[in-house]
Amino acid sequence: MAWSMRMVSTKNFLQIWLWVLTVVSLFAILQTVQRTHELEIVLLRSKWVGLVGIFALTAVLGMWLSFSSILDRITNRLEKLEAPSRGILRVSLYVLLVFSFISVWFIRLYVFGGILPQVMPVLWVFLWVSLLQTIALMGLFRTEWQTAFVSVVLVQGFIY
Repeated sequence: MAWSMRMVSTKNFLQIWLWVLTVVSLFAILQTVQRTHELEIVLLRSKWVGLVGIFALTAVLGMWLSFSSILDRITNRLEKLEAPSRGILRVSLYVLLVFSFISVWFIRLYVFGGILPQVMPVLWVFLWVSLLQTIALMGLFRTEWQTAFVSVVLVQGFIY
């Protein structure tokens, strides 16, 4: 049986990414609240409420945006991106690629570290970084969404 890979449109890729982000954000809220209870921190009187608020905001905005006409405008802009042949934009995309790669490990090891080692908050950061890296790869090499995203996730996973 021959397998064929169906190309995923930009809009479908972003919708699926937003849905996954929404689910991960909801689980990140639960794990963060659970962690505050383990550490005997009163959530509403701590800085942790801001982190829970960010997770909640991304869950709500992710679901709303996935069905909004704004997603069509974002999709159109991303599809019109052309690979820069040289110059500051190309260097910027390489910097974005490297910076986002380093940032996921910095956040995992130094920001969350032993304070919030749960899977979902780290996966939430990983999803955002993976999207940035995917956009950088698309801008540099004009690959398909799924190819760029899978490449990013595999490299990050291999290094982890």
